[in-house]
Amino acid sequence: MARCREVLEALRGLSPELKDARLAVARGRVRGGARAQGLQSRFQRQRAYMNRGGLDPMWLAGVAASSCPCTASGSRGQWREAEARLRESERRCEAVELQLRFRTQERLAQLEAAAGDRPASSTAA
Repeated sequence: MARCREVLEALRGLSPELKDARLAVARGRVRGGARAQGLQSRFQRQRAYMNRGGLDPMWLAGVAASSCPCTASGSRGQWREAEARLRESERRCEAVELQLRFRTQERLAQLEAAAGDRPASSTAA
């Protein structure tokens, strides 16, 4: 069992299918974050320093808020779709990990069975 864990840890870093599944999850998280940002109001702060030559320096400050309610309902649907795709990618990643573990255990069992069928030493002198 310990050997199986060691082999699995090594294979997790080498498996292209698992790497692809993890990249899909990461892409889904980025897309979901971008959709969530699109739903939020945009608040902006502005500060500026103005040097006016021989006069006293002047500071400028401003605050702005922007929101577009006309696209909020459409964006919510897109955001939900992005969340659903993220969940699907996470499930696919879990499925790939389970399949990798099952196949590794199966192959290690076959190797152990084949090693048990062989004679201990075939060299006789």
